[in-house]
Amino acid sequence: MGRVQPTESEPLESPARPRGVSGRVLVVGVIAAIIVVLWVRSVGLINWLAYLADPVPSFPGLFFLCVALLVGRLWRRLRGPEARSALTRAELAILYVFLALAGVWPAVGMTRFIFPSLTAMQYFAPDRPEFQDFQGQVPTWLAPNDPEVVRELWEGSERVPYHAEEGSTPILSRLIYGTVGLGYSTVRVPWAAWLGPLVVIGLMMVAMSWSFFCVAAAFRGRWEEQERLTFPLVRVPLLMIERRADGRPAFFSDPVMWIGLGLAVLFNLVHVLSAINPSMPRVDRAYHLGAAFTERPWNVLQGLQVWMAPELIGIGYIVPSDVLLTTFVTYLGLQLSRVYTEAAGLQIPGYPFDRVQGTGAYVAMAGVVVWMARHHLLGVLRRAVRGEDPEEGDPMSPRAMAVGSVAGFAIVVAIVVAAGMPLWLALVYLGLTWAFALVLARARAEGGAPVVYMFPFEQTRRAMMAVIPPTAFVPGGNPVPLAVTNSLFFLSAGQYQGIMSTEIESMRLASQAGATRRRLLGVALLAVVVGYAASMWMHLATYYEFGANVLEGGTTEGGYRTWASLQEFTDAIRMATDGGDPVTLSRHRKAMAFAAVTVLAMAAGRVTILRFPLHPVGYLIGLIRGTFCWGPFFLTWVIRTVVLRVGGVGLYNRLLPGFIGFALGHFLANGIIIGIAGIWLGDLFMGQVQHVRSH
Repeated sequence: MGRVQPTESEPLESPARPRGVSGRVLVVGVIAAIIVVLWVRSVGLINWLAYLADPVPSFPGLFFLCVALLVGRLWRRLRGPEARSALTRAELAILYVFLALAGVWPAVGMTRFIFPSLTAMQYFAPDRPEFQDFQGQVPTWLAPNDPEVVRELWEGSERVPYHAEEGSTPILSRLIYGTVGLGYSTVRVPWAAWLGPLVVIGLMMVAMSWSFFCVAAAFRGRWEEQERLTFPLVRVPLLMIERRADGRPAFFSDPVMWIGLGLAVLFNLVHVLSAINPSMPRVDRAYHLGAAFTERPWNVLQGLQVWMAPELIGIGYIVPSDVLLTTFVTYLGLQLSRVYTEAAGLQIPGYPFDRVQGTGAYVAMAGVVVWMARHHLLGVLRRAVRGEDPEEGDPMSPRAMAVGSVAGFAIVVAIVVAAGMPLWLALVYLGLTWAFALVLARARAEGGAPVVYMFPFEQTRRAMMAVIPPTAFVPGGNPVPLAVTNSLFFLSAGQYQGIMSTEIESMRLASQAGATRRRLLGVALLAVVVGYAASMWMHLATYYEFGANVLEGGTTEGGYRTWASLQEFTDAIRMATDGGDPVTLSRHRKAMAFAAVTVLAMAAGRVTILRFPLHPVGYLIGLIRGTFCWGPFFLTWVIRTVVLRVGGVGLYNRLLPGFIGFALGHFLANGIIIGIAGIWLGDLFMGQVQHVRSH
């Protein structure tokens, strides 16, 4: 549906017969995933310099593609031009998939949300009387309840002191000192208390990833072969792994790419240097437009700002034009509605309820996605009942899709119910999680959506309480269901929904790169296990070394993840005990209904009206992440429009490596260059430029 978008250029290297998954690429992937976890520990958790593991598409995957291609190039120079590549094109694709799924676990929205969700209520209960009836209500196999175990997590442990000298070699000494210290910190962790929660939550994550993969496989045929969705984000790793006839990487041989990469690195370096030395010309990451609005009713826009985000401009170049424009129009509409309410004298706290609207839009979009694929899904179900073999392009049989989709979901439901949540509540809560994951997968498959947290984060419980009586979470005064719901806050607030998006993109990437899809499920689950295990180990060891209170920019009560968890618990308990404010709940229901109707209207418009200008994916982005995206996306829309009108698809494709290089250069500058500088210069550097991070 919709407009014709620029198509993918022909690959410079045609994919051969699909290749299997080799053991060597998995070994490389495991080693690289551990390196990512250790690097994030230093630059993201301890020094709080950069969000390395968060970007979309996966920066760990892109970075190690660069490393693998560089090693391959050196290998061919040493062994001669006729030497076999270190890793084949298919293996490079599998490496990217593995790191996209394993490398995201140390991100701020994954493992780092689990620990405050499980323990913040117990730790902060003495200072927050409202927590005291709910702390300790979760079984110890889901969250440790020992006061000393919880206290040491937040304040650090001296169980095994470490007093070695750091050394004087720049960067290297600090990395070695930190790695050795991590070994000592591992012994500090009370593993006996954490074994149950680690195993149970790990089982939940594996079951969820299994179910997500099977759901994605069931929709793949409809999206890829019938609707012919373009999967824009897949173009990024595909461009990077293409080789010319002489064996050289086409992407890194393109001067246009190097121009884009250099501009992004220069942008970040100037920004960093100006932060360290205020006398240098300053390049701001955000420009505040709200200062121009001083008179009522326009003064409600005083917080309006435009973010200069190279990653959104660079990757946004492959996002369809109607998605870019709809994001801008949606955010503009939200701001104008604020002006209208101010002019009308309406005082509505929280208006325009953008993320609340996003929840309604996502629920409606989930219905649209399932309805559009209903005939295909029924066909999959019929073939599953008959036990038919998989069709060409499917990563598994129809029966495996059906069984895996249901069984993985059922395992997670069973764990949550065993913890004390009523079955109906678990079905609704987890059903929304699966629905959000499906819509996000569709948004990335159709519209690119290179945005972190592009789903209604932190809204699952709030949306449920807006529709059902909040007191249903404490039936008969029983605090256990709400305590379990609070302990699962990480599922609502974290980036877990993006796993399905990465899995279905991996199917597309594998076919385009000449890799078999039949073993992708095994690759995906192995990546989840490795990423989860390494990240949980690293975080626990680091927390028990330093204390969660002072990590990730925290001072005495942790960083943003802690603040968000405490806010969630406080709000949930208040609403469950007093029923919530009827006026606010009514406004939330109306906001969700309005957004749902808008999504249905846009979906109908794209089906019935030729060249309908608005796209539901852009509407979702504008509601949930419009604050960051509206400016970069509008600029990119202008650039795309000019390029396509002046030079057509040919000029568009010629400039594409430059824009991808622009995003890649930003990731490299933030994740690697700033990380190295921060490790080298220490607290002085971090204190000056801790605001320099990837989105």
